[in-house]
Amino acid sequence: MESLFEQLAELSEEERVQRLDVECRDDLELREALEKMFRAMDIEDQFLVSPVKAAPKIVLPQQLGEFELLEEVGRGGMGVVYRARQARLGRTVALKVLSHSVLQTTRQLERFRREARAAARLTHPGIVTIHAEGTVDDVHFFTMEYVAGPSLDDLLRARRHLEKRQWPVESAALEHPAGIAGLIAGVADALQAAHDAGVVHRDVKPSNLLMAPGGMLKLSDFGLVLDQQEASMSYAGEVFGTPHYISPEQAEGRTEEVDRRTDVYSLGVVLYELLTGSRPIEGESAIEVLRGVVEREPRAVRSVNRNAPLDLAIICEVAMARRPSDRYQSAADMAADLRRALHLEPILARPLPLARKMARWVRRNRSSITAASITAMAVIALAMTFREAARRLEIAGLVASVDDYLTMDDREVEELPALRNLSAAVVGLGELTSALSSSDREALEKALRHLDAATERRASRGEEEVLEAVQEPRGLEPWRTPTARIVRGTTVVLEMNEIRRQVGLAELVIEDHADKRWEIDAPGGVVWLQEFDSLTGIPGPAIQMGPSPARFSTPPGHYLVSVRVEDRIVAEFDRIAWVTSDAFRLSPPSVEDERANTDEMVLIEPVPVTYSAEDGTVAHLAGIEFHLAPYWIDKYEVTNGEYAEFVKATGHRPPLLWRDSANWDPTLPKTPANYREDWDELPVVCVMPSDAQAYAEWRGKRLLTYAEWLYAARGPRGRIYPWTDDRTVADYLGNCNQRMVPTPEVTPLLTMYLGAVAPARSHPEAATEDGVYHLLGNVDEINGSLFITDSMEGHFECNPKERFKSGGSWLAGSFKYTLPASHSPIQDGPEFVTHRIGFRCARSQ
Repeated sequence: MESLFEQLAELSEEERVQRLDVECRDDLELREALEKMFRAMDIEDQFLVSPVKAAPKIVLPQQLGEFELLEEVGRGGMGVVYRARQARLGRTVALKVLSHSVLQTTRQLERFRREARAAARLTHPGIVTIHAEGTVDDVHFFTMEYVAGPSLDDLLRARRHLEKRQWPVESAALEHPAGIAGLIAGVADALQAAHDAGVVHRDVKPSNLLMAPGGMLKLSDFGLVLDQQEASMSYAGEVFGTPHYISPEQAEGRTEEVDRRTDVYSLGVVLYELLTGSRPIEGESAIEVLRGVVEREPRAVRSVNRNAPLDLAIICEVAMARRPSDRYQSAADMAADLRRALHLEPILARPLPLARKMARWVRRNRSSITAASITAMAVIALAMTFREAARRLEIAGLVASVDDYLTMDDREVEELPALRNLSAAVVGLGELTSALSSSDREALEKALRHLDAATERRASRGEEEVLEAVQEPRGLEPWRTPTARIVRGTTVVLEMNEIRRQVGLAELVIEDHADKRWEIDAPGGVVWLQEFDSLTGIPGPAIQMGPSPARFSTPPGHYLVSVRVEDRIVAEFDRIAWVTSDAFRLSPPSVEDERANTDEMVLIEPVPVTYSAEDGTVAHLAGIEFHLAPYWIDKYEVTNGEYAEFVKATGHRPPLLWRDSANWDPTLPKTPANYREDWDELPVVCVMPSDAQAYAEWRGKRLLTYAEWLYAARGPRGRIYPWTDDRTVADYLGNCNQRMVPTPEVTPLLTMYLGAVAPARSHPEAATEDGVYHLLGNVDEINGSLFITDSMEGHFECNPKERFKSGGSWLAGSFKYTLPASHSPIQDGPEFVTHRIGFRCARSQ
């Protein structure tokens, strides 16, 4: 029957009826069973794998009302999704059309409309926004927010089938447990918002989670929604969902038990797949998978991937508990535990009791239990009460686990699986103390002594690895510790402490050589974290750290912290977390602060680009394709007038050029209160990188990375002058043609500055095609990237005290600078500032 069901499932309804007439002519019972299965399953939404026969092509006009259909971006059992252009509003949308092949009943049409209505009620940054619903020429559709990124399913497939260098850049967030925890916590937040509105999704799976440009997963496709504000459309025994991600109550058609905890289960399955690379239940057909969900127990996360963090494994296990009452009771509870794990805080969830795990093991392995053992267990059950028999059997198994451990060699006794098994045995025996015999108690005491010694030895080696990593020579990147070794060593200590905590042993302490604490207080905002790539200086994938106030820890590194309100960035912080750094306590401007805007900024939307070393491109970026996320850049260099507002508002020290000195112009004002307004439009100079960074953060912005500066200046075609693609140009435009003047001992710095600098808004003829002024010439510009040098031996080195500066100042023409060759380092300190160095700001989109 299963084989025939699979064949019929690939047919249209009309073809299916004809085939049933033939196959079941003489077997009415078989036909009735098959028809019941098809009534119980909306089969076209059930299969995860691609069907053998594709859904029929929907023929539509290029124009559907005010929407111009541009390309097909998705296809499913209920319809087709197009990328479309809404001419009236000039925006790109996703447009979902109900397929003619399923428009056969009013029930199908109502389900399609219900999807739009339910999703339209939900307002959350992690849920795809619904715009409108309509019908044109009997074509039913609705429009929604277009998410340009890939789905989580796309990323998982790429990681399974492509070489690492071919993985989409968005998949980098899946490489680290912290990234996984942040992504799934964000999805849990979205589910909680839906649940609060009375909506149960019922089809949470990777293909319905879309990666937005900001690094957040967005929940989509509410086609199987259970809307508590509307009458149920489900029949008793009806199965909804995708087999691999379905909950046991869904798989068994227990529709009355489907609630928010059903979505929690499915999200747990997604987390399982991210942590292990595989789905918990596999099968050769949908029916086999559904049966497996009901009857089989998945392998434990850490038996599939021993490197999965213990806390995340426990969170996954609790979310996927077979009984809804054993799961997280809300998506919010799951999100909170994920963020506790992310912030290295104790989670609230606890593993399922050992007795229940043993019962699950028996169910999973009952085929391997011999007839003799069954008989023996029956005899014992007859001799004593069932409870006593079960208790003695459990104790015997736990003592056997202790004995097995004591027979292991020196190497095996400190392996994590052995320690976990011993810990489970100790916990189990401890819970049964009153029933232990003297020999059982002796086994328990012996196990505790061995567990204490073994975990302490292993934790000591983990701490040694951290110390060695911190102290080892770092010729390639002297500013940065070997993060992988630090994380590995710290993880070992944390795992040993978790084992010791479970059995009541004192926790071991690791010295604070690794993780650095962050505290971000931005009322109303959500905090995101990105680590700068140590070579390119490009920020990596964004990891959501949670709503403010946010508390979390990171290994040493160079990080970008951003604060978002809805989809708008209101503050960004660039920090180097060095091993000796104190905790970072950051309080951005108010989210309503008028400074947090993009006035007089230009949006740059980069495409992947490769710049040649032959142009003078800095060695660590030459010849590689690098990808930049969209960003905003100031059209003009920061002026004295703008910087004076900052100094007056914050009390920050004024630039050195504004202060009196023995060698400087005696008319120079000593305080901003004496500031001369005729300097307002000139670019500010004589500032250190830390000054520029402080100003940028006060504005709710940040400094440009060098890669961003380079792309804004050179563009996708790799021009070497901002104003032209002609590489043979002889004349420099803009303020590039000043000459060197006598040294400061002869000519005061202020006089040199005023004689050479041009207003920030001058020389439009030298601007880029995007309208950015003075990227070559006028003043050098401090960037946020750490300066990297080539050691001439194929290695790159960087120093956390040095940043890039670029642009060549008003002397660019004298030195024949081009854009790729106009960079040099600047250190943070008053002795390194000059009258030719200023800056401009940026902001992530």
